[in-house]
Amino acid sequence: MSYHTTWRWTLWFILLVGGPLYLIVVFFMKETFKPAILEKRARKQGVELAPDGDTTGKLKKLVTVTLLRPVQMLFTEPIVLAFAIYNSFAFGVLFAFFAAVPYSFAVVYHFDRRESGRCLYTKLLHEKILSQ
Repeated sequence: MSYHTTWRWTLWFILLVGGPLYLIVVFFMKETFKPAILEKRARKQGVELAPDGDTTGKLKKLVTVTLLRPVQMLFTEPIVLAFAIYNSFAFGVLFAFFAAVPYSFAVVYHFDRRESGRCLYTKLLHEKILSQ
């Protein structure tokens, strides 16, 4: 699709497909967050809910759990550091592959953008079939 149009149409296509699917999910999917379910059940039964309390304590806990604890584990736990290094290398190789295959087919074999993309899709499909 992006071969005959501009890059904007690729994003419009994603919006046209994903927008209705998002609306379906929003309106027909049930809540799964346990505190929200319990709060809704308590309101339905007429039970008085406790006040939320101090918001600065919640913010401090949120920052501690989401930012500081992972960084601390990264530098104090060797296995976390090893997995982080391995994952960064694996994703680097993967994204370099996605960038290098179309470029190399275009430069070496003089393929245009569509043909080099088809080579990449064929390679990925081949790996998917062989991995099963």
